[in-house]
Parts: sequence; C-alpha cells; structure tokens
Amino acid sequence: MDEGRIQVVETATGRLLLRPRAHEGLVEELAFTPCGSKLLTRTSAGELRIWDWETGACDAAVLGERQRAPLRTAAAHLLC
Repeated sequence: MDEGRIQVVETATGRLLLRPRAHEGLVEELAFTPCGSKLLTRTSAGELRIWDWETGACDAAVLGERQRAPLRTAAAHLLC
C-alpha cells in the first residue's frame, strides 16, 4: 500500500468503500466515531485528519505532537 494512503474495504465482499489520499507520512492509526459518520486518521508525526465518511472529504486537519491517547478515545468524544 502507498505510504499516506488509507483504504476502507468491506470485509465480506472486498469492495473498496473509501480511498482518500490521507497524509504525507505513514498512517499509524484510524478510528470511526461511534455513529460511524466520521473517520479519524493519525500519522506517526502526530498529524490528525477527520474525514466525512459519506463524501470522503477531509473536514479538518491538525498538525501537532503525537498524542498519548488512542485515536478511538478521541473519536468517542466527537459529536456526530
């Protein structure tokens, strides 16, 4: 897989659901919000992006230090 690229695939069929160009660096972590409307991705350098699951558009990007909390914890606190 290309560095910085994420793919979301339906496991039952192998059908590609989403493939946005995510980051310039290696994507280390991803998590969905509890309602499933947003996808969060994070690189080893700490870049965080929030994606709209329906459109594949990046809603927000934040550059910063690597956070200690797992990304799923951040995703759980986002409003859907």
